[in-house]
Amino acid sequence: MSSEAIHLPQVAGGQRSSAPFWSAGSLGTRVIGATGTVASPVAFRVIATRAEFYGLEGYWNELYQRSGGTAHLFQSYGWLKTWVDCYLGPCGTLAIVTGWQNGRLVVLLPMVVERVLGLKQVSFMGAPVSQYGDILVDRSADTLSLVRQAWRHLIEETNPDVVRLAKVREDALVRPHLLTVGAVETSYEEAPFVDLTKYASYDAYQQRFSAKYLKNLRRLRRRLDERGPCDVKLDLNGAQAVDAAHAAVALKRAWLTSRGLFSKAYSGDVLAAFFAIAASDRKRYTGVSASTFNSVGEVANAALTVSDGKRLAIHVLAYNMKFEKAGAGVLHTEALMQKAFAEGIETVDFLAPRHEYKDVWTDGVVRVSDFAVPLSHVGGVYVRVYLLHAREALKRAMGRMPCFAVRVFSALRRRLG
Repeated sequence: MSSEAIHLPQVAGGQRSSAPFWSAGSLGTRVIGATGTVASPVAFRVIATRAEFYGLEGYWNELYQRSGGTAHLFQSYGWLKTWVDCYLGPCGTLAIVTGWQNGRLVVLLPMVVERVLGLKQVSFMGAPVSQYGDILVDRSADTLSLVRQAWRHLIEETNPDVVRLAKVREDALVRPHLLTVGAVETSYEEAPFVDLTKYASYDAYQQRFSAKYLKNLRRLRRRLDERGPCDVKLDLNGAQAVDAAHAAVALKRAWLTSRGLFSKAYSGDVLAAFFAIAASDRKRYTGVSASTFNSVGEVANAALTVSDGKRLAIHVLAYNMKFEKAGAGVLHTEALMQKAFAEGIETVDFLAPRHEYKDVWTDGVVRVSDFAVPLSHVGGVYVRVYLLHAREALKRAMGRMPCFAVRVFSALRRRLG
């Protein structure tokens, strides 16, 4: 391979690294463009260090804008930078596949390499906070061709035992390729959503509710008003956003504990720190916003949402157990929906898993799957024995255990992945 190096040009909003992003020897892959013409060669490079990742900001943001689709909320640079700062520990190594054409980033597959029970596992960046995983591709290019090439470079450079791709939407860009490389669907859920473009206004949207449900909303609002002054605080900033983020996570954790449920995401303190940073530092463009519904100055419900201006994802919606029967969560959701209409949001995404209370507000669902691709003998055993069978059995068993036993098995599950 030639030692000659090619350096990236300066891009607005990003910093040019003094290190080369690819070598001349990696050039030569051609892609057929959307018009059917042969495009310039695409050069691939796997980014493994934090310094190189930070240097991608401008290029990443430009590709994000060109990739189209509103379901890539969790592949934005701001979101994943916060994840790197909070979650990427000494056991994880970045493996971000980047494809460059004429000085532009045209494909990006954000991955991380970890050791799980001695196995080398490659998975999407963002766990456990990201709700969808996918690849970013310039929409003017041949998407499937670039996905295939990015995948090939990922496998060649990392040589993993297994690739685990969590939370892949049925309309994800990477999904068609997974069906050709022996990917196994290890589990799936449904994410409810509502298409606001079908409704002329919030008043028109409300007509989908029954008279009984609207009457119940008025009753809940009146009951809380009788208790004392109520208010909703949206788009909190600074210290208020930090407090709201911590409140949302604490309330959700308390609810899980009351139901005897386990959540890997809520099992530590990092989640609250992640959302506190994401909600309070808008310079990172995470799209995260914190809000609270308050009764007599007390937080009755807290929410954390993620938005790109077109899609609003309700990531955390948690009520104070003291207000369990008061319907604070319902009234808070109503305020979020009204805000979405006012801001021109096209889709409100309630994310997986599907629940009856989400169905009340939504008019569609999308399948969201976890996939695993075994690439070695031990990787195949891990997929067939643990991911397909033992993992779900362990989760069911934990639901029947006392709290102290759940803590022990939670630590075991974190090691198993």
